[in-house]
This record gives sequence, C-alpha cells and structure tokens, in this order.
Amino acid sequence: MANHSGSAGLCTWTTSDGTTSLNTDFRNFTYNTGIELISTTAGADTDATHIVGVKSGQFAAEMARQAAGTALEAQLEVGKAGTLTYSPEGTAAGKRLYSIPATVTSYSLAQPYNDIVSISSGWERNGAHTVGTN
Repeated sequence: MANHSGSAGLCTWTTSDGTTSLNTDFRNFTYNTGIELISTTAGADTDATHIVGVKSGQFAAEMARQAAGTALEAQLEVGKAGTLTYSPEGTAAGKRLYSIPATVTSYSLAQPYNDIVSISSGWERNGAHTVGTN
C-alpha cells in the first residue's frame, strides 16, 4: 500500500463571502463521521439492541495564524455556513474529494510564549457530504 504525506492535503471553505484556502497555513485537518444509534432494548432483553439513526460529521482545522489575518478570521466566524472541499491527497486526477456542507461551530486562538500563534476552527456537517474524485 502506498502512503502519502499529510502536506499534500488541500482544503477550501466557501461561503457567501467567497472561497478561502485553508491549506496555506494548516497544521492539521481532522474529519470525523458517525451515526446515531437508537436503543430498542426493552423489557426482559438480556442484550442491548438498536436501530440506526442519523449520520453526523465534524471537521476541525488547526492553522498557523498570520499577522493581520483578518480575512481568514472573518471567514471562520462562528455561525457562518458554507461548504468545505477537502482533498486528502491533493488535486491529482482520480484522488478522493469530499464536499461537506457545514457550519462553523468553534474558533480559538492560541498564543504560547515560545511558539507560533495558531488558530483552530471546528465545523458541524449540515446535511450529507458527497465523496467524489478530482
């Protein structure tokens, strides 16, 4: 199996205010998906049972903060809705591409004494994502 470097990943965030590249300063992207399980266990059941509920997803990005980085920070305002486009292996033909409708749910800024200033943002998926290729 061929491995690939995380630095190949590309991600953009598109809102009504335009498209912003997130890969320029990224240090880490994380995309988690899951599904709700609804318990059907009742009465004299001796083992838990469930049915499948709705799917969900969360996306997070950690990035180096640039001086006077107000354009990026404006795009990451909590509550802003848009679409994340994420290519873990870059934009070469045939590589996987995720399109994720989402809402910004968190934003933080970390300013350590002896390291670079960084920002983190979190998104909650808003509907189904699509998986395709470049």
